[in-house]
Amino acid sequence: MKPITKLPSRPLRPPDLAVLEDEQIEVVPYGGVPAKNDMGIYALKLLVGETAHALGYDDEKAEWQHLAISDGTKLAAADRRLDAVLDDWVQDIYGDQFQVLKKT
Repeated sequence: MKPITKLPSRPLRPPDLAVLEDEQIEVVPYGGVPAKNDMGIYALKLLVGETAHALGYDDEKAEWQHLAISDGTKLAAADRRLDAVLDDWVQDIYGDQFQVLKKT
């Protein structure tokens, strides 16, 4: 897993998502860890062109990790694969304090 350097060096907040999205990138928040006033987004999926990515923010390393990549032309299959990777990662890193935002 390699660090992602173009994201803020912290978990995202909902207003950050609008800044990241443009005509080339679609951002889907996956879930996060509740903070005092808002939920920090610690995991997300990105669709960049025809490539889908799963990313997670690791508090201990203080950086975003690139967890998986998938062919985005088959979006349903990519979504299932990335969800499975994120499910395992958040359980390993954050356990019960993580709240998944995705629809089941």
